Amino acid sequence: MDNILYPNHRYKQVSKRRSRKNFRPMFSRSRRQKWINTLLILGIVSVACYLVVFFIYHGMVKPTLFVDNVKIYFQEKLDIDQRDILMAAGLNENVRFIDVDEEAVAQAVVKSFPYVEEVAVNKIFPGTVAVKIFGRKPLCISLFDTGTVSVPFAIDSGGCVFELGTGVKEFDLPVLTGVELSSWEMKAQIPAAYMPVLEDLANLKDRNPDIYSRISEIAVDEKGGKGYDLYVYFRTYDLPIQMGSRMPAEEIEAAVQILDLLQSTGAFESYQKLDFRSSKPILKRR
Repeated sequence: MDNILYPNHRYKQVSKRRSRKNFRPMFSRSRRQKWINTLLILGIVSVACYLVVFFIYHGMVKPTLFVDNVKIYFQEKLDIDQRDILMAAGLNENVRFIDVDEEAVAQAVVKSFPYVEEVAVNKIFPGTVAVKIFGRKPLCISLFDTGTVSVPFAIDSGGCVFELGTGVKEFDLPVLTGVELSSWEMKAQIPAAYMPVLEDLANLKDRNPDIYSRISEIAVDEKGGKGYDLYVYFRTYDLPIQMGSRMPAEEIEAAVQILDLLQSTGAFESYQKLDFRSSKPILKRR
């Protein structure tokens, strides 16, 4: 029922309630805008503080820091004087920490010592440099014919010569014969054609170190420019294994089982070699 005294009273009340509803989204947007502005200000302040600290550190503090400690770690036992490493790396107390180039230091040490395979260098704030040295590991040895004497040299799994003559420390390793070096010097590489032999030998060493340790010689038998065969000799057997240009670990293991059987029956004297070049192993009689 309409109010006679105030005929428009209902309309005004409704209109007022509607007005409040219409303003609520505006208030909400205002609060969100305040939060966004606050976050933007905090972000700008944070970036400004970071830039100030960054420029102060790199422009004023860092250039005044010098190398005060060098830590050298040998992953393998190597006969290297630490003072020689420091000299090769160019690290001393007069070097600024900021000027130390990790990659350049690592390369300098590797180039200076043939028996070092890899070097990892890390800078530790404020003035420490850590140098980790990984030595080369001999996989086999070979002989270089000088014309008057045969000089031994050690080869790692990458085909690199890193020990020569009296420097060869391990002689209880397989001897690779029939391979000629183009030059007789440290870090000389064996010809790429023989790298598969080293790959297979390294695989055998990881897979079956017992059989690897029993190999006395791997002889490369060239076939007049048409590849080569391999003859594998063992310390414990009188019968060699003839293989193609590869010596898979599985075939070496199978050959050892056959040789064990022949040795147990005493039948070695009847045979000349065990041929593994075909799909089935063949015993060649004398």
